[in-house]
Amino acid sequence: MNMSENPPDEDDSASRQSAVVDLCLPIGEEGPDHRRTRSSFRRDSQAALLDEGSPSETMTSIFEDNGKTKYRSAEEILAKFGYWNPRLLFIMFSMAMIWGITAMPIMVAAFAVKGIECKDPTPECLAEKSRYYSIVQEFDLDNFWAESFFSSFFVGNMFFGTALAYFADVIGRKHVVVWSLFFTGVFGVFCALSHNFVIMLIFRILQGCLYTPTSMVNWVLASESVCFEAHGHASMVFGFFWVLGYCSIALVAFIYPNWHYMVFISSLPSLLFSIIFFFTIPESFHFLVEKGKKKEISDWIKKAERPNKSINCDVDFLVLTVTEGNTLETRGGFMITFDFLIQNKRYIFYLIASTFMWIFDIMVYNGMSLFSTTLVGNPYWNFVLSGAIEIPAYLFSPFLMNRLGRRKTVFGTHIFTALCLLPLVFIDMDHKVLYVTFWLLGKLGTSVSFISLFVYGSEIFPTQIKNTCMGVAALFGNIGGVLAYQTHELTTIYFGLPMMIFSAFSFFGGLVILGFPETATHRNSVQI
Repeated sequence: MNMSENPPDEDDSASRQSAVVDLCLPIGEEGPDHRRTRSSFRRDSQAALLDEGSPSETMTSIFEDNGKTKYRSAEEILAKFGYWNPRLLFIMFSMAMIWGITAMPIMVAAFAVKGIECKDPTPECLAEKSRYYSIVQEFDLDNFWAESFFSSFFVGNMFFGTALAYFADVIGRKHVVVWSLFFTGVFGVFCALSHNFVIMLIFRILQGCLYTPTSMVNWVLASESVCFEAHGHASMVFGFFWVLGYCSIALVAFIYPNWHYMVFISSLPSLLFSIIFFFTIPESFHFLVEKGKKKEISDWIKKAERPNKSINCDVDFLVLTVTEGNTLETRGGFMITFDFLIQNKRYIFYLIASTFMWIFDIMVYNGMSLFSTTLVGNPYWNFVLSGAIEIPAYLFSPFLMNRLGRRKTVFGTHIFTALCLLPLVFIDMDHKVLYVTFWLLGKLGTSVSFISLFVYGSEIFPTQIKNTCMGVAALFGNIGGVLAYQTHELTTIYFGLPMMIFSAFSFFGGLVILGFPETATHRNSVQI
């Protein structure tokens, strides 16, 4: 519709403006008293919760005036760019690569701390074990201090990771991601060069402080720079890179069975790619729009435009529409989150439920991943298989989430994981094939559940509070990361006790997810 050719009367214009504002109201909130103070929160929450699959749905509020197209939200522009825009795909793949990079310093602990274990004391396994120079050997550690290397990473993230993620809501996603990635590499190198256990532990803690900014904020940046319909497939790409980084540790450990070399090599990619991304990755598009950075928005759109697909956006109108009445934006980031949660109490439940989900899933995922080297059989192949089994999870998770919906997929995979891990409470490792089969199926299920946490968080929380809320959930989720390593010691009481706990936590995680809305259905109900 060309507004310059067919100017509407004042009543029609006012009616249209009122209808657009009404669409921005969250479910269960009505009335003009709320529109001015929370319009941008609602608009973003609406865009997050609503499925952008149909062009007729996403473009209903777009019109033209004076040769410029009037877009009312960042999501409308991203939907116009489409899924296959080269610039948007570059952002997605670059941010996904960071998951592979950050997987390496986490998973290196599986080999660096104790080397390998020989459940089958064959001459080959014992000979391979003798090649290792582990942290336990160098510092003569008992089990408690050996576990501290595992746990220290998540302890650091627990105390400082959320605070750093909060800054992404204030200064932007890009700078937090790039600098966190850079110092992850720096602290990792210092850790590798340490010959004092306390100093090494300090650098390991500092490295852990940066895990949330590098693993979560980069996902937020990607999800805010591609259209909504690409989120499911983005999770698949992120998962592939995670598996690549995960499995590469087995090769590094095989070639360099010295913990100093392992930790050093696993830290170098962080240093290298942080410099590359500093010059190549733009800021999150949603963040720029919410902050009203007009010049940056114009530059972002210009670089993403294709010669045959011009957006021709009226940036002034876009910024005015999105930021109009956003009085909460003048306050500090934590106060924005606090005010929003007080005014939208349903999100308090979403935050609490997300927190429990993070605790459950991080505990199960890390508990199974880092101790895959203790399974019967070849420790290298066991480790690679424990990572490779995640590939089908990432292949099918977008299909399941788009076809069945987010909630049904996450509920089903949690219950599936619980059912697969429950038999391991009673099956002894002497039954190699049976034990490893159920173990791998359980790892498959928990991988889908874990990746879905990022998809849910990026869709259900509005832009202004997204990093803060996801950061809080990840903060307490580190409790699960710390406990994951301690559960391994429970095998001294009963060999199946860790799997009993993992199965129970997966089951409870499935119950918790029932309190979440189904995003696609939720969206359509709001629009109607």
